[in-house]
Amino acid sequence: MNRRRLLAAGGACCASLLARQSWAQAAAYAPPARFARPDSTGEEGGLWAMMDREEKSLRRSPLVLRDAKLNAYVQDIACRLGAEHCPDVRIFLVRTPLFNASMARVDGS
Repeated sequence: MNRRRLLAAGGACCASLLARQSWAQAAAYAPPARFARPDSTGEEGGLWAMMDREEKSLRRSPLVLRDAKLNAYVQDIACRLGAEHCPDVRIFLVRTPLFNASMARVDGS
């Protein structure tokens, strides 16, 4: 998959998450148990492992902005949007001229 399609898919996922949350609240959606990790030998477990590796790599990246005030500001916005999912949201601001918003949701829904 080329980079533009991957980035577009990431942006669509973000929009989908916000739309899904609004729909879920209207439909009295009950979120799954937090971080009940699946068996690491299965497909979903493999996705969790891949995302763990990517997050670890991102934390060490020289492109990550280390401005505590800016990170706190963006985290606050994400928490207001994500409500009860705030403890599960991790924000990494990255210095790059390219569109770079992406997200991964690995709760099986």
